[in-house]
Amino acid sequence: MSPKKVVVTMFFSVEIHTLLGNAHGMPCALPFKYNNKWYSECTAEGREDHHRWCATTSRYDQDEKWGFCPSQELSCDTFWDSNQESRACYQFNLYTILTWSQAYSSCLAQGGSLLSITDLTEQMYIRERLADVGVMVWIGLNHLSERTGWQWSDGAPLALVNFTSGLSSNPLQDNRQCGVYNSASGGHQWQSLSCESALPYICKKTPNDTKTAEPLDNWQYYRTVCSEGWLAHNRYCYKALAEAEAGTWEDSSTACNSIGANLTSLHSLSDVELLLGLLANVSGSVSEVWIGLIKKLSSSAVEWSDGSPVDLTLWHMHHPTHSNSQLCAKTDIKEGNWLLAQCDEKLPAVCRRAGLLSLLPTGAWDEGCPEDWKRKGHSCYMVTSHEQSYEDAVKGYYCKAPLVTVENRFEQAFLNSLVSEMGANGSVYYWTALQDQGNRGEYSWLGGHNGSTLPLLYTNWNRHQPGREGRRGGVGCSILYSMFQVEVAP
Repeated sequence: MSPKKVVVTMFFSVEIHTLLGNAHGMPCALPFKYNNKWYSECTAEGREDHHRWCATTSRYDQDEKWGFCPSQELSCDTFWDSNQESRACYQFNLYTILTWSQAYSSCLAQGGSLLSITDLTEQMYIRERLADVGVMVWIGLNHLSERTGWQWSDGAPLALVNFTSGLSSNPLQDNRQCGVYNSASGGHQWQSLSCESALPYICKKTPNDTKTAEPLDNWQYYRTVCSEGWLAHNRYCYKALAEAEAGTWEDSSTACNSIGANLTSLHSLSDVELLLGLLANVSGSVSEVWIGLIKKLSSSAVEWSDGSPVDLTLWHMHHPTHSNSQLCAKTDIKEGNWLLAQCDEKLPAVCRRAGLLSLLPTGAWDEGCPEDWKRKGHSCYMVTSHEQSYEDAVKGYYCKAPLVTVENRFEQAFLNSLVSEMGANGSVYYWTALQDQGNRGEYSWLGGHNGSTLPLLYTNWNRHQPGREGRRGGVGCSILYSMFQVEVAP
């Protein structure tokens, strides 16, 4: 089947919470007056170290409330503490009081995110840093999505399940959806509170890391050869085992080993998309299957049975759960989210083993697509940096192909990776084919036959979107923000 061509085209175009100073994180008051001069942005005026600052009231000379302005610099030279073992930098804002959302925005404005704790070494580092301070601080742990479970705000894997016992078992109902590190408790526990509470916070970032999405290589198309009965996908072969062939988690692992495979591990949303496609063809009333993730009794973290690193977690609502017994992971076949369960439960399973790569000339991996286009499934995509009006973009002025439609979260994630690969930052926008043609607040995709529209089955609106302002000529046009959510543009 020949891939179809679609295109993403680009359209170019935030409250600043302060650091340190004496304003306890209050936002900049812009403009502000300092030494009888008005400033509409942060300034280094009056400072020998050239650090930019702002006043947090409109008249500094009267109130003298101020703080430093966050900087997007990639290094950790200013206001950050480096740790060689974790290869990360940390900012301990222990005298600033913000809500979880404000704290998250402050970290984001500095090229980081709220603290994630990914291994025991990092947990020990934070414990030692806060050992003499009885404090409760915001970290990146949250249960803000109604479709998934606990997760880190920077997308890091949540593998240390032994530390989750202090989290609410029903965060939505309890209004305790945001995570804290509590050094005042004897065990230095992770706990959860209302996100509107006001607390200090810890930021984290990796020096010189500009990654804002999954690596594009996770989506790279590879023609893969598998034996009959196996499904090929980008270098690997997959096979679903019925419950009669699988059974308990241990039995399933043995069954996979007997055919030269392992219970499947999952390392990207591309893997998850493939898994859901495979399981869509499983007959019967199956709702969950075993995967290769296990929490051993002697371990604090989950691990893959094939020995690969845990670099992705997709927990089901209210998960991960904590238990003093060994737990094994299953995935639901509707959304692909993971649940920890007793290992003696009997379920179907999915096996994975390496496939054979078809020998193709160098650079021919995106076969079927024009040069400089990237392939996903049966479609080809290209990002163009040419600035253009929406009307020209719809006409395919530069790319001779339709504007992109986004049909599900996997296509959204692919586009995130594609745009991130170009080095886009938060000031870059891209036109999409989403429109409110009748100015009724009813959005649909352009792209049907003869100018017809396609229904909107998936959304990823940015905060406060879609808005009604800025529509022109009876049409509201959508743009893909380079931090990868959708907004409305005039």
